[in-house]
Amino acid sequence: MASQTNREWLEEFIELYRSEPCLWNIKGKEYHNRDLKRSAYTKLVVKLKTVDPRADKGAVVKKINNIRSTYKKERKKIADSKKSGAGTQEVYKPKLWYYSMLLFLDDHEEPRRSRSNMDDESTDNESPPATQSTQQSPPATQTTSQSTPDTRSITNTLFNRSRPKRNANENLTTQVFQSVQNHFKRPAITNDRFDIYGANVAAKLRDLTKHQRILAEKLINETLFLAEVLCDPRLEMK
Repeated sequence: MASQTNREWLEEFIELYRSEPCLWNIKGKEYHNRDLKRSAYTKLVVKLKTVDPRADKGAVVKKINNIRSTYKKERKKIADSKKSGAGTQEVYKPKLWYYSMLLFLDDHEEPRRSRSNMDDESTDNESPPATQSTQQSPPATQTTSQSTPDTRSITNTLFNRSRPKRNANENLTTQVFQSVQNHFKRPAITNDRFDIYGANVAAKLRDLTKHQRILAEKLINETLFLAEVLCDPRLEMK
C-alpha cells in the first residue's frame, strides 16, 4: 500500500513538473523568465513537503536531477543497444516504470550553462545525493575542451571591463601632468619693495593690541591720503 502511495505521489510530482515548461523547455522564452521559475519551484516545494516537511527549493532541484538522471541512463541503454546492431527483439526495453512519463524531456537537454545562468539558478545544477538509488547516475562531467571557450570568454570579459578604468586613470594622469607643466610655464612674479614694505607693516600690525592696531591703521590711512592729495596738482591746496 505504501509503495502504491509513493508511486501515485511521484506520478503527481512528475506531472506537476511537466506542467511547468519554464523548468525544462530550453527552447521556450519562459525558460529564461525568473519570475515563472520562482513560482514553479514554489509549487513543487509545496508538493514535496507533503512527504518531506523540511523540503525547500534545493530539495526539489535534487529530486528533479535524480529523476532526470535515471531517465537519461535508461534512454542511453536504449540508444546503445540500437547502435550495437541489435534486432527489434533485442533492443533494450526500459525497466523504469515512469520512463514513458518523461518522454517530454527528449530534445530538451540543458546546454552547457553560461556564467550568468549559473549565477541566476545556481541551485539548478546541484548533483543528486550520494544516498540515492543505484539506478540514478550523476550528470555527465564536462570535458576540458568544452570548458575552454567559457574560460576564454570570461577572461575577455574581465579584460574589457578593466580597460575603461585603466584609460580613465591614464587620462587623469595626463591632465595632472599637463596642469603642472602649465603652472611652471607661467612667468615668475617677483615682489618689489612695496610688497616687502607692506608685508613688514602687516607683521608689525599683528603684534599690536586691537586698540593700537585701530589707531595705527587710522594714521597710516590719513598719511596715504595726504600724500595723494599733495602729489596731485588738481587737488593741490591753495
